[in-house]
Amino acid sequence: MKAALATVLVACVVLFVDRSLRWPLVNDVSLMHYISFLMDHGLVPYRDFGDMNLPGSFLIDWLAVHTFRGTALASRIFDLALMGVGSLAILVIAWPYGRFAGVFAASMLILFHGRDGMGQLGQRDMTLAVLLLLAYAFLFHALRGHALRGGSVWAMALFGLSVGMATMIKPTAAAYAAVLLGMATVTLRRRGQAVAVRLIAAAVGLAVPMAAACAWLWHMHALAAFWESISRVTPYYIGLGRRSFAYLMETCLSPSLWLLGALAAGIAWKRRSWRTWEGSALIAGVVLGVAAYVLQAKGYAYHRYPLVALLLTWVGIELTSALRERGALRVVGVAGLVFGGVVLAPLYLRTAMRAQWSGAMIAAIQSDLTALGGAKLSGKVQCIDSISGCGTAMYEMGLMPATGLLSDFLIFGPAEKRVVHENRERLWRAMAARPPQVIVVTSWLHLLNVGEYGKLGLWPEFAAYLQANYELYDERSLPPVMTGPQGYRVYVRKAAGEGIATEGIAASF
Repeated sequence: MKAALATVLVACVVLFVDRSLRWPLVNDVSLMHYISFLMDHGLVPYRDFGDMNLPGSFLIDWLAVHTFRGTALASRIFDLALMGVGSLAILVIAWPYGRFAGVFAASMLILFHGRDGMGQLGQRDMTLAVLLLLAYAFLFHALRGHALRGGSVWAMALFGLSVGMATMIKPTAAAYAAVLLGMATVTLRRRGQAVAVRLIAAAVGLAVPMAAACAWLWHMHALAAFWESISRVTPYYIGLGRRSFAYLMETCLSPSLWLLGALAAGIAWKRRSWRTWEGSALIAGVVLGVAAYVLQAKGYAYHRYPLVALLLTWVGIELTSALRERGALRVVGVAGLVFGGVVLAPLYLRTAMRAQWSGAMIAAIQSDLTALGGAKLSGKVQCIDSISGCGTAMYEMGLMPATGLLSDFLIFGPAEKRVVHENRERLWRAMAARPPQVIVVTSWLHLLNVGEYGKLGLWPEFAAYLQANYELYDERSLPPVMTGPQGYRVYVRKAAGEGIATEGIAASF
């Protein structure tokens, strides 16, 4: 049975890889690539443009772009390489429980990721999930009998390095470091084995990515700007677009994954595997994954990846282990594996193969910018957008922005928010010093869910400035995509001497 299921799973993965190689570069990964493009042209995150991400997100994407290049195919290869590393980590974690456990879990994770569609490829949270899988693999290796005779200290250091890199993407990963190190300490002490040297090795590994990020920011004279970002921009961003607890608990896992999790929990309870060090560590990771998803509170599909990666690893181990039991426990294991391999895997594959993403808005913006000057507009175009496609169009055309504003929710939020006021002032200073030749305003305000250009009404002075200084060149409305409504206006700066008024926007500060 295991051979047949493995064949089905591997076949589904191969078909998915083949079909997805032609997927376009869209959504968040294209915006991260644009930031890498800006960094290559001398701009520094936090200092020259605002963003709520931690340095690890920028640096990992920058390395990916310069290793695999920044094309759609190269980005797809990077995502597949990431899944390959995650699969190897799962195989190491599951190895003592049976090779099929790792094959099942890794295949299901790849197909689940594909099921989410091309809009979720290259997501920071998948990189985070793979780093956490590596952390588990190194930690488990460090505490397994064969490693304790040699190499355990190095494995602990690599555990710290992996979870430290994950923390530089999202701080929620720090909870994994604390919980897993605490559990490992208790386990080592129960065994009567040395603890201090292994904890020191883990702490050193954990500190390396953080020290490297701080050193880079200091070298780029952006340390103060980074502190300002995490103390002001990040809390503001966290407070936007929050979902109810009931919605988050409903969406953190699909019903099918809840079912697999319930089967695994029943098996773990009967086998008492939840009392083992590795079983309890995986369960703790699943709980932390749920907590991280709820704390982020936005309900995005990619926020589930750390949770799903650890859940499927644990499920694969428990279901496969049940095959060695007798009676009802074995039946449950067989049922769970068949449901996953024969039902869910093909369904995930079918969804992935039907995935679509309209590039009409990106193409339309590129057409307008090309007609207005193309490459000559570099440094003279300002997107008033976040994720609707203007940044992707700029990236594909190789255009520098007129100012450091990359996310319009930083200027169209509540006026009483200090961070909004500061970003408005920063934008105005940049535009007053060098007015953009072209301004592209998208119709939808990300996170605040304001459509039909209603965001302009949230900052009337900017709307008045736009009307006084610019004339409408084009306006288009397109069908919505996964990220929201699609539509934009292109404004071109009026010729000098046409009564351009700037006092209104300046008076708003």
